[in-house]
Amino acid sequence: MTEELTIQVENLTEQIITWRRDFHRNPETAFEEHRTSSVLRKFMEDLDIPVRVMAKTGLRGVLKGRPGGKTVALRADMDALPLKEEGDKEYISENPQAAHACAHDGHMAILMGVIQILCSRRDSLKGNAVFLFQPSEEQIPGGAKQMIDEGALEDVDAVFGLH
Repeated sequence: MTEELTIQVENLTEQIITWRRDFHRNPETAFEEHRTSSVLRKFMEDLDIPVRVMAKTGLRGVLKGRPGGKTVALRADMDALPLKEEGDKEYISENPQAAHACAHDGHMAILMGVIQILCSRRDSLKGNAVFLFQPSEEQIPGGAKQMIDEGALEDVDAVFGLH
């Protein structure tokens, strides 16, 4: 990792923690991730990334780079589990019917950090980046197949996901 990239990541650390804690406080279960989807959509649109809603609450954003490269998709889950969180941390779930007990809150926050860094480098990015936020990973049927059926992987050469 270059020194410049290391500095960018370090400078985003507190913001990523803030995003993660916000998602953790506001968990939503399968195909009910309306607030989550809204936060993520606004974030990408504020960075001039066109966004398409898929699978009810899922999102597909596309960052166009310079011609000639591949298109790589980066994926994170959005949904929480339907259970009550116990504990006393300051960012505990405010929804007694759901909790991010599987780290999807962290996955989304990390991907937001990656998106912000890639956007800051868009002029030097060769190829495209597709950002997928998938609903309903924890439930059957899940959101992955529905997103794929709706074209989430169109023109994508490779996919990397967090879980």
